[in-house]
Amino acid sequence: EVLPSEETSAPLKPTETCESHCVVPLEDATTDEPNSPRELSVASTDKSAVHVTKDSVKLLYQVPVHGPHEDPNTALLVRRARGLSLSAFDRDVLEDISKKSKWTLTLLVTEDHSLMCGFVMLKIQNGSLQIADVAVVDNLRGHGLGRLLMEDAMKSARKRGDVYDVCLSALPEAERFYQRLGFKAQRDVTVDTGADDLVEGQVYMEKRLRARPRQRRK
Repeated sequence: EVLPSEETSAPLKPTETCESHCVVPLEDATTDEPNSPRELSVASTDKSAVHVTKDSVKLLYQVPVHGPHEDPNTALLVRRARGLSLSAFDRDVLEDISKKSKWTLTLLVTEDHSLMCGFVMLKIQNGSLQIADVAVVDNLRGHGLGRLLMEDAMKSARKRGDVYDVCLSALPEAERFYQRLGFKAQRDVTVDTGADDLVEGQVYMEKRLRARPRQRRK
């Protein structure tokens, strides 16, 4: 899993969900091809030819996953995210989202909500932004959408003022992608998530956002 842990070996997974979600247009996309921290290959949930640009997508934050959903569009987008998760990770990672786990879901969708392009699961805990799973629909990769998901999450974390670093664990094949985003591999850290579906050889990576305040001596 792409679990980012706040400490050296904590299981990661998103924040309480809320029925209302914020919509924000994405900024410039790059052609860097994003990779899921948990897994490199991301399957498509829509094989039709779709032209996606930075101006045709938006982010939905803290999307409720367990329903019932008042908005049928939200229910459809969540179902598509579950389908993408099953294709990418061989399980429904959205089941990890609860008030107790504090994991939250951010969806990347087209402007008209007709297509779910990708998602990221994250949470903030102990001053760390933890990234669990990032997935982009296969036939929409290569447009920088995964990078946009990551950069938006980090930008929001910076604005909070109480988040000091970002952490995740990635497959070795994805290490270069995260390095380009400013992450550094911490090879002396053991990632122990307690999950049964982890892929061996994952690399724990961190990116520092700001210095943590020094603790006062008692």
